[in-house]
Amino acid sequence: APQLGQPVAAAAGQRHFAYPMQGVYRLNACLTWRADCGAPAATAWCKARGFDRAVDWTMDEAIGGNFPSVDIGDGKVCAEAWCSGFRAITCGR
Repeated sequence: APQLGQPVAAAAGQRHFAYPMQGVYRLNACLTWRADCGAPAATAWCKARGFDRAVDWTMDEAIGGNFPSVDIGDGKVCAEAWCSGFRAITCGR
């Protein structure tokens, strides 16, 4: 199984990250507190790593009770049971 936040095989020019992390927390599914979820948050995370955009992503729903997650846009940590994060993000150029 892939290690947290480490890339696995992807198409040329792309990198696939399993269980993406932002600092010590899992990456929250939303860019800011409960807003701009999905593509905006995944793309911001990819851009912070030198990619142009997120080409694919998979959500990990309601993980906050076990895995607190952090919004990349405002740095808020969500540790509630309903908080969701990303299971995987594929970044591309």
